[in-house]
Amino acid sequence: MTVYIAGPISSDPDYEKKFKEREMLLKNAGHQVMNPATIGKEIEKFYRGVKIKHSTYMKFLLPYLCRADAISMLDGWEKSEGAKFEFETAKICEIPIIEIKPLPLKKKH
Repeated sequence: MTVYIAGPISSDPDYEKKFKEREMLLKNAGHQVMNPATIGKEIEKFYRGVKIKHSTYMKFLLPYLCRADAISMLDGWEKSEGAKFEFETAKICEIPIIEIKPLPLKKKH
């Protein structure tokens, strides 16, 4: 299954780490992953240092989301305009939302 990751980017200085962690978790579960943090870096290379508007990123990323089999939302996505847009787009396009919950901590004996 191909999974698109959505979450806050511009408001989170640690976004790359969080997106990469989710990407690895999904890949280890056998999924192909579309990581907007990585795709965004490719968009920046294309524009060669020109300031890119948020709307431009979204225009590039939307086709990736629409080709995904599912979407995985990172913590804090509700505070991100882009991630909220991706969530609503997924709902409208009937793209399932994968919920990832942290594993419970094992009790020490």
